[in-house]
Amino acid sequence: MADLRPIIEKIGERRALGRHTEKSPQSAPPAKPGLGTSISRYPTASIICVVTIVGALAIAALIPFVAAIALTPPGTGGSAAAIQPTGPVTVAPAVRAGAAPGSAPGAVAPSAAMMDARSQPTGTLSGIIRFEGTAPVAGVLGTPTTGPPVIDESLLVDPQTKGIANVVVYLARPPAGAAIPPAPELPAAFGMSGATYVPHIVVARTGEEIVATNRDPVLRGVHSWPLRNDAINAVVPPAFAASWKFAKPETRPVKITSDCDPWMSGWVVVLDHPWVAVSDRRGAFTIPGLPSGAHEFTIWHEWSGGIYLARKLIVEIDIGKTTELEFSIPASRFGR
Repeated sequence: MADLRPIIEKIGERRALGRHTEKSPQSAPPAKPGLGTSISRYPTASIICVVTIVGALAIAALIPFVAAIALTPPGTGGSAAAIQPTGPVTVAPAVRAGAAPGSAPGAVAPSAAMMDARSQPTGTLSGIIRFEGTAPVAGVLGTPTTGPPVIDESLLVDPQTKGIANVVVYLARPPAGAAIPPAPELPAAFGMSGATYVPHIVVARTGEEIVATNRDPVLRGVHSWPLRNDAINAVVPPAFAASWKFAKPETRPVKITSDCDPWMSGWVVVLDHPWVAVSDRRGAFTIPGLPSGAHEFTIWHEWSGGIYLARKLIVEIDIGKTTELEFSIPASRFGR
């Protein structure tokens, strides 16, 4: 037995050494887990991390759209999607844009025919257009946050004279062989004030600059709806103006709206001659400087998107004389 004791002691030492070797990985510091280890051990935390990253990217992508919406006038229900102008239009700071010295904001520059009417061998057409029936009361289209209620100007009738405002009387085409005066040097201008286009109807010649100036403290817009010309659409900041031209005459007035304000509406009459007039609040109109002879006139009103009160009205114009006309339009023509 004395000879086996060393062997038994060595076997015991080896077993003890084996037990220490098996336990050593547990006593060593744990290795840092990788991404795969983290996902397997903590699936909920990894999902939260991914969702956070995706949400941050989505918010960054939405910032331009949120900024565009923030530019929309409050309380208008409009959209500022058309921040970048479309069509042949320019938006720039207004420096009395379109205003002649001493003229009222939005005033239309006088045509060459008006200025030279007294010195030319021409005649004049003058008249009044009345509403036949009980004068309607203009309604309210909406109330912006920056001003008083916006009045519906689609049918304005003077309660005293029964005259209809904003009726357009114009030659369907210039007389054959007539000398057409040049277009005015000053632009045809109107303003955006109180969420309204002022004046409601603007007269412009083909190739003449048209200027729309924003005099309100919030964004306004100009969006044209021509039949023959290129449309324009622009958002106009405060104290800025949009300017453009129409190259071709239009057979009927061009509607102007605003993508920022659903109730804003106006019109631009685009012709290649100066023989046109818009009736005032009393329903009266005057077209000076007309060549002598029989001419074909068109009478138009904006009601219900535009109606012709007369399409081919033949009127004889005499040199040096004023031809007087008076029309009574039944209420039924306006759905009354």
